[in-house]
Amino acid sequence: MAIVKYHNHMNEISFSKFERKELDLFFSICHKLKEKGTNSIQLDFTELKELSSYTNEDPKRFIQDLKSTYDKMLKLDFTIGNDPLNFTKFNLFSEYTVSNDTKTVTIATNQKFSYILNEINPYTKFELLEFVSLKSSYSKNLFKKLKQYTKTYETDFKTLFWEVSIDEFKRLLDIPKSYRMTDIDRQIFKPSLEDLKPYFKNLKIQKIKQGKSISRLKFTWLKQYENNDEVIDITISQDLQDAFDKVLINRFIKEVLTEENKHKLIAIFEEKDLIKGLKYAKKNIGKAFKNLSYLETSIKKGLIKPTIQTIITQTDIPKEEKNITMGEQLSIKTKVTQKEYEECYQEYLKTNNKKHGKEIRTAWEISVKNKFEIIEEKIEFAFKETTTPKEGIISTDNIQITMSYEELKEWGEQGVVHLQLEEFANSVIRNPYLTTNQKIELINLLGKQPKKDLVNYTSLSELLLSKTGKPLVGGALKMRLQKISNKEKIHIKYFDIIIEPKE
Repeated sequence: MAIVKYHNHMNEISFSKFERKELDLFFSICHKLKEKGTNSIQLDFTELKELSSYTNEDPKRFIQDLKSTYDKMLKLDFTIGNDPLNFTKFNLFSEYTVSNDTKTVTIATNQKFSYILNEINPYTKFELLEFVSLKSSYSKNLFKKLKQYTKTYETDFKTLFWEVSIDEFKRLLDIPKSYRMTDIDRQIFKPSLEDLKPYFKNLKIQKIKQGKSISRLKFTWLKQYENNDEVIDITISQDLQDAFDKVLINRFIKEVLTEENKHKLIAIFEEKDLIKGLKYAKKNIGKAFKNLSYLETSIKKGLIKPTIQTIITQTDIPKEEKNITMGEQLSIKTKVTQKEYEECYQEYLKTNNKKHGKEIRTAWEISVKNKFEIIEEKIEFAFKETTTPKEGIISTDNIQITMSYEELKEWGEQGVVHLQLEEFANSVIRNPYLTTNQKIELINLLGKQPKKDLVNYTSLSELLLSKTGKPLVGGALKMRLQKISNKEKIHIKYFDIIIEPKE
């Protein structure tokens, strides 16, 4: 398999006036010079004809085509730099010798610009046989440009695309200025789409207008998965690997964080930033998502947040207490939030094909009691409030509160705040880090106090789960609360409704 591979800079060049066979010869030579440094190489006519699928038997015509190919290469606008007053033009080859006596072509890459064929990153890669099989120079120039965009995905991660201005498209394909869009459709798009169909699945062209005129073109096609024996090794630290392992506790992230997506994140972020951002994403992503860009955005948000560290000082332990007796084991518990703890339980049910029940729940909790440590999360609320401390009345709008559940509960018990109930209840009920019991406690404490609260009702959290172990919501939650109210003879405040016991 003959592979052509070169730096993407070469795709910015318009191969103006190149005929189909001249393009085939040029890229066949590029294939042979790939990663050969600046050393001269010698190609015999037979090999070059085979590579380029050259079929004309006239030897003079072949030499003439070799000459015309080089003459047009000399006219190529190989330019580095966009400043009209500061730029560099160059010829890709420093030697190009054709000998009819020996039936060979001797050629070498220009040393100053050898990176085009040697230091290839970012690169365009395609199979030479596919390229030479195309019927027109328009198809060939479009083919190599589309091959550059093998990793530019739409949001579905299945569709690849290339978007370009109409003026740049005309320049790259050397389209006559006199061509109108109807001419481009007839002379270029229609035959090229047919020509490229075997190599770009479901290739389509979208014309994007600015006002009444077409200003941009967008090419889309479906990713075709091929057998690839190439193995890409990416080395990461143990700290980053630990961060990847821990973030997988979040089942929503687990669905998206494939090995390929890990590599994409590694390419985007510095390692220390990625570790910090993953910790934030693990705590804050609480819903399903499909696109890596959603996780990327969450990681970026985590980089803005300050890192709060708890420093634990070591206490000297007598040497004899450090000894571990026979049969004892050292175990380090994984710190999880209540929400993550519940998700682990749901994952256990799903993995083992079990249904929630008290006995199953109890058995599971016993099995993981030395594995998990439930930690307290900081809770963030944003709402309007009116504070009423004992010292006086202070009114504030759009306050943002960040504190632990216990701190917020203590604040409410002291009667420091009286909140607008509906806004506060909505903030509490949407918070993913609170149990149902905690939500009702906070609504009771910080809203209008009902006749009797549920602070001491410790089994409430379990009673507000469905048969599958998921928290009840909506009407089902209200019905369960009414049942509890009737049984316990207590009043329960739920949003702006007080549920009273019924006889």
